[in-house]
Amino acid sequence: MMKKITLLIILLTVSFGYAQNSPITFDVDVTVNGNWNNVTGIATSLVDVSDASIPGAVNAPASPAGMVGKMITDAGSDPWQEAHLEMTTSSVDLTQANKTIIVDVYSTTGNDFLLKVIDPIGGGASFSQVPAAHDGTGWEQLEFNFNNATGGGIPNALFKTLVFFPLYDAVAVDFITPSTVTTTAIDNVTFIEGSLDEPESCTDGIQNQDETGIDCGGTTCPSCPVPPNVAPTTPPARAGADVISIYGEAYGTAVGLANVGWDPADFAEVSIAANNVLKIDVSSAGTFMGSALSTVTNATDMTYFHMDYWIADFYVAGQVFNPKWSNHTGGTGQTDSFEYTRPINSSADVQTWKSIDVPLTAFTEGLAGGGVSAREALTEFLITFGNDLNLAYIDNVYLHKNTTLSTDEFEISGLNVYPNPSKNVWNVMTNNQTLNSIQVFDILGKQVLTLNPKANNAVIDATNLSNGLYFAKVNTDKGSSTLKLIKN
Repeated sequence: MMKKITLLIILLTVSFGYAQNSPITFDVDVTVNGNWNNVTGIATSLVDVSDASIPGAVNAPASPAGMVGKMITDAGSDPWQEAHLEMTTSSVDLTQANKTIIVDVYSTTGNDFLLKVIDPIGGGASFSQVPAAHDGTGWEQLEFNFNNATGGGIPNALFKTLVFFPLYDAVAVDFITPSTVTTTAIDNVTFIEGSLDEPESCTDGIQNQDETGIDCGGTTCPSCPVPPNVAPTTPPARAGADVISIYGEAYGTAVGLANVGWDPADFAEVSIAANNVLKIDVSSAGTFMGSALSTVTNATDMTYFHMDYWIADFYVAGQVFNPKWSNHTGGTGQTDSFEYTRPINSSADVQTWKSIDVPLTAFTEGLAGGGVSAREALTEFLITFGNDLNLAYIDNVYLHKNTTLSTDEFEISGLNVYPNPSKNVWNVMTNNQTLNSIQVFDILGKQVLTLNPKANNAVIDATNLSNGLYFAKVNTDKGSSTLKLIKN
């Protein structure tokens, strides 16, 4: 008795150790326009194997019976007509050494068949396909061996959907342009079964392992994104006419949110170290996001582009972060575009503030128009991510002429201004240098005040100035520096 029990346990162990082949017979679990669907001109239906529309021989070992899946191609449609059979109780397991799918196929035209698997579970290649020849005499059993896949590579994944192409030439490796209506049918779709459940992974949007965040951290998944904890470097003082600010506070208030309709699905303003920046999250929205300028911007006189960015994700080879401008001459849609590719080359390029400050001639023309030279009607500013970039922050997005308010500036020893912001006055002082003159400019570059202190300290009276941002050029015997002043 003990020997019999031992034998039974061994047999059960062997049974559970191998996945089970279970054919889809079209008698159950298949419905038209449910999981048996037509695409690109073809029509799908369910008929009995004895239906008069599918007469002909049954060649062994094919054994169609009961209901079968019928396909009728359209002579006036594209050659790549296809029918989809979606799995409802199990997936198609092509992770095994045996990657063969067996199908009873009916045809009297002699067309070959192409079988494609799509909708992988848990990652992997998005599809794989392999053809099989048919002799055109009726029912024949075809074997589709995906170890000989002709497209998409040899699969190693679980798939949710089978796609049947009845208009194919395996020798020419091409689809056949339909000249007449053809009728085909399938039955007994046999494969190794797998689960339909998504496996635990670092990309399933669930904290289901030992992650410290959603799909990140722990011993299994990549490091979690790191947001900035400091503000980017303040841009230099520039005359207002020398800058077109798209986003940032360096050249006025946060003009970006007033002038630009940032895509709300991707962009959100957050405060980092008392400085507003734009957070870009495309983890669920894709890798393309942008903004529409509320007014057409003429940037013909601008020569440089600047943007500060912080990549919050961990480094993956091949990552890119690309700004793009779209020009709409005459308001009739995009006529020209130009894009700059910024590769992320190492871990030193992520989780720290980096800057793009390049001449516009470094951009690549995207259309056969004026390209970078055509900037009279900038209408959109776009950013594309690439290769596992999901989260970033940007600030100080502007076009400029590569000029500053002073060309001979240096660091004046002990130069300080307080209070700043101020309602009435700013106090300016140095350690040991004489302040010969102080010139105050508004953000348009217009001079609004001039002082000649001839001392190492001075008071700038802001009583008659409007609230806003100003720049003070401080001149000494040894040179000059520029201060940013805020009146509130």
